[in-house]
Amino acid sequence: MFKKKFPFYRQIERMDCGAACIRMIAKYYGKEISLTSIKNRCSLEQKGLSLLSLSSAAESFGLKTLGIKIDLDIFINRVCLPAIVHWKEDHYVVVYKINKKNVLVADPAFGLIKYSLAEFINGWLIKKSEQNETGIALIIEPTEEFLKRENETSNEQKFSHLFDYIAPYKFHFINLLVGLVIGSFLQLCLPFITQNIIDKGINTRDISLIHILLVAQLAIFIGKTFLDFLQSWVILHVSARINISMISDFLIKLMKLPSPFFKNRKIGDILQRIGDHKRIELFVTNNSLYFIYNFFNILIFGSILMYYNSLIFLIFLLSSVIYLTWILLLLKRRKIIDKKRFENSSTNNSNLIQIISGIDEIKLNNCEQVYRWAWEKLQAKLFNINLKGLALNQIQSSGALFISQIRNLIITYIIAISVVEGKMTLGVMLAVMTILGYLNSPLDFMINFTRSLQDAQISLERLNEINMLETEEAGRVIKNKMVYEDINLKSICFSYNNNDYEYILNGINLNIPSNKITAITGASGCGKTTLIKLLLGLLVPTKGHIYIGANDLRTIELREWRQQCGAVMQDGFIFSDTVLRNIALSNTETMDYNRILYSSKLAMVDEFIKELPQKYETKIGLDAHNLSQGQKQRILLARAIYKDPKYFFLDEATNSLDSRNEKIITDNLNLFFENRTVIIIAHRLSTIKNAHNIITLGRGEVLEQGSYCELIRKKGNFYQLFLNQLEEEKISV
Repeated sequence: MFKKKFPFYRQIERMDCGAACIRMIAKYYGKEISLTSIKNRCSLEQKGLSLLSLSSAAESFGLKTLGIKIDLDIFINRVCLPAIVHWKEDHYVVVYKINKKNVLVADPAFGLIKYSLAEFINGWLIKKSEQNETGIALIIEPTEEFLKRENETSNEQKFSHLFDYIAPYKFHFINLLVGLVIGSFLQLCLPFITQNIIDKGINTRDISLIHILLVAQLAIFIGKTFLDFLQSWVILHVSARINISMISDFLIKLMKLPSPFFKNRKIGDILQRIGDHKRIELFVTNNSLYFIYNFFNILIFGSILMYYNSLIFLIFLLSSVIYLTWILLLLKRRKIIDKKRFENSSTNNSNLIQIISGIDEIKLNNCEQVYRWAWEKLQAKLFNINLKGLALNQIQSSGALFISQIRNLIITYIIAISVVEGKMTLGVMLAVMTILGYLNSPLDFMINFTRSLQDAQISLERLNEINMLETEEAGRVIKNKMVYEDINLKSICFSYNNNDYEYILNGINLNIPSNKITAITGASGCGKTTLIKLLLGLLVPTKGHIYIGANDLRTIELREWRQQCGAVMQDGFIFSDTVLRNIALSNTETMDYNRILYSSKLAMVDEFIKELPQKYETKIGLDAHNLSQGQKQRILLARAIYKDPKYFFLDEATNSLDSRNEKIITDNLNLFFENRTVIIIAHRLSTIKNAHNIITLGRGEVLEQGSYCELIRKKGNFYQLFLNQLEEEKISV
């Protein structure tokens, strides 16, 4: 009843609450902004959304904000509503209306809720003392700039786009519908056969007629069974193909999303969305067809029931309306429980993956019990959610059963009286009971269809959140075929949170000359790896521009750019595949075996390959747990060399190698680096002696740069790093 005056939008994920609150307030002031647009301007991390980030996102749309700690009296009497408040220390809600008794709150997770003042105080106020009670609030007001904004047109995918997946199988669906219609007409004959067996066969003692009618009934059963078998086979065949197509398209979209998307999402969240496709596929291929079939049955058998006895039909119709109303009343609560189950199941999946992946660290630190307790705590939470769901289903089922039994009792009484009074024959009575049985099943299906529709809508909302995201190729039009171009960085600033006060890199201006070796060094956390990721297009600068020759990297197609780049990152990944395919990852379809052998020799992979049971065809486990860190790094180096890139990026690429192997591989690479643009990050300064230019980073800025000898003579930051390393390694100069 509040919706027209007080807009409400539901969050899709647990961390969407802040963005959903901004969307509601924008709508309250007459402007439509999509949740995706708001989320794109929020500095969202796995830990959630800060009030400052929420304020920055709101102001980017032209809203005026003020984040404050405030007591209840001032909040009631002076604050202009609606406002966002920090709820129970881990959630955001919108306060629309407040008085001395009640508070109207829009909770993105649950809906519009009217709390008592005591309940609101308990949820909002976090700093309590005898004299003062305060809570955190974000006051938001519209500006002229905001009011002049155009409403965003929604490009959310609806169910209609699913017809693109159905279209190739329209002939199959037509056949299914024809089969369902034939099945309905076969069932239509059964009540009349039943009536005639009693009234004309048994009453007149006509054995031959009874035989004929029973044979006809048997033929109908056989025909219906055969049709059901064919329909099940076709549905299985079509649904499997549609499901594969949908998930394939989802993976294509997923792989085009920028790298930060995966850093800010739990693995469980993404895996849950794969499951969402199954829900949608079942709804489209199975439930929708049977909805048409059951709706058709209700029309046909309802008409026949009305033909036999209009009073019974009206009673059945009225009870069905009451039955449906009862079920639908509880659907909203079921939707809330479903969302909670999704969020906690996602967290559960992520935790299990984390436990399995980090089992060695767990064992080494004797914290098995801690992680088991955390898992058990989550299971208890899931159990309580499932318990609430079960209780709701029981209430729903009990109410539905009560309505159904009362209906059957009334109809049985009417039929019995009609037979006794001679208004209805026994044959008609059995026919009516048969029809009622046929009507009960479609009615139950309609209830389940409503649930599956709701499930599919929830799943579609979650998938829309990903489908509406811009890919990392958006706006990139230049296919960069140029090579040997300088790389220039102009006033590069970068923050993982998009906040001006948290820059990892701040005002970087650099020229990285082509066909030269450029080394980057500095203390841990100074932004070296971040800089490499910016150059590779894995991250986008918060401010400033990166130019490859004369072209801004933002406009160059990343696939074209990365085709020219080879990289060995600190967290490089080894796939569960053969050594051969891991090295030739950039081109596994047409592998060049001579190049693989050449790459393996330079990276010294050939040394330990001899010890493997099937040499290059040996399959290594996920992330190569059966290999040492040094062996992993050599495979990663061989992979980058095999690609034969024009630009070569090395991020601590030899830090796991012993000094002998590192020296041999470094010498090999120096020969390979000829006529290539190379950027090296290294802590071991001995590996970058041959660099043409060495850049020292500190506090996100360029502290100094020059050749190895120049920086040693300068006795600045690089020289200090040099001395520290000598002291650590106990090497005398």
